[in-house]
Order: sequence, then C-alpha cells, then structure tokens
Amino acid sequence: MSNFINQFSKHLQSELNLNEERTEVVIFGLYTFFSTVAGFAAVIVIGYLIGELKLSLTAATTISIFRSVSGGAHSKQLRNCTILGAMVSPGIAIICKLVSPMLTVLVLSIIIAVVWLFSLRSVFEFAPADTPKRPITRPDERKKFRRLSFAFLIIWIIAVLMVLVLKPYLNGFILASTLGLLWQVYSITPDGYRLVNRFDKFLS
Repeated sequence: MSNFINQFSKHLQSELNLNEERTEVVIFGLYTFFSTVAGFAAVIVIGYLIGELKLSLTAATTISIFRSVSGGAHSKQLRNCTILGAMVSPGIAIICKLVSPMLTVLVLSIIIAVVWLFSLRSVFEFAPADTPKRPITRPDERKKFRRLSFAFLIIWIIAVLMVLVLKPYLNGFILASTLGLLWQVYSITPDGYRLVNRFDKFLS
C-alpha cells in the first residue's frame, strides 16, 4: 500500500505540477486516509468477532476524531497502523465489558475527571504532535490545531457528562470513549512515540 501511495503521489505531482512540500502533504493525507479506513475495517472485524462491536467503534471514533486535530505517533507502515488499531480499540472494549458493570457513577466520574485533566495538560505541552511525514512548523498552523484540540476536549467533557447524568446505564460506552481519549492523548506524548517506535521494531 505504501508503494501505491508513493506512486500515486508522484503521478499527481507530475500532473498538477506540485512542489515537494505539497507532494509530502498529499502523501501524508493519502496515508492518513488509507490507514483510517484500514484501521476502522480491522476494528469492525475484530469487534464483531469478540462480540463488542459498538464498544470497539466508540473507542475508535473518539481516537480518530481527536487524532485529526491533536496529531500523534504514527507507525511507519500502514500494516502496523492497522494491527495497532485492531489491538487497541477492541482491547478497550474488552476492558469496558469487564469493568463497567462494577463502576458506580462516582467512580466513573473520577476516572473521567482524571483523564480529562491529563488530556488538558498533555495538549498544552505536546499538541499538535507532528510526524516526520507531516511536520507542523508554521506558528499559525500549530496554534490552530492546539485550539481545535482544546475545543474537542471541552465538547467531549460536556457530552460525556450529559450522557452520564441522563443515561448512566451507558457507562460502558462512556468508559470506552474515555479510554479511547486516554490512548490518543498518550500517543502525543514522548512516551507514546517511543511505544509506537518499539511496536514498529517488534513487527519488523
């Protein structure tokens, strides 16, 4: 798939007369698109097989939306991204299935608060977290994505608390979204980058 993306990008570069910087943006955009599609497909298959499709998709959707504005560590190969996504979101779903029945509203509220505060601090320090394939160097661009990251966190906490108050029986989905947020926030930290690099080395 990586070879296809590179070849297709070179074709666009030739046809549209793109410079190197624009071509890199196109390559990163295509890579992100295909990795997202492949990742969701893998999550759907694994989530269905383990019987927790909805929880898996809840975690994956939270991760995907927040990643679009906060950035974060990327595997070097599309295959690795797909495998990692197929492990993380269904893994979160299994945890939620086992743990959520034992959580009271108070305990879940504390978990949400801790994850949200950690997210605020991490966004302030590290977002947007770029990659060598898509460096974010312009100050105005970095400011825009940081603001979008904070906006997401504000909207997320309001939505989650509303669901918790109005429909507390959906605590499994609330926990899945919370753990999905935690994973994505972790991926923008230096430790998150190191973990993904180790994962790449292990698979290679």
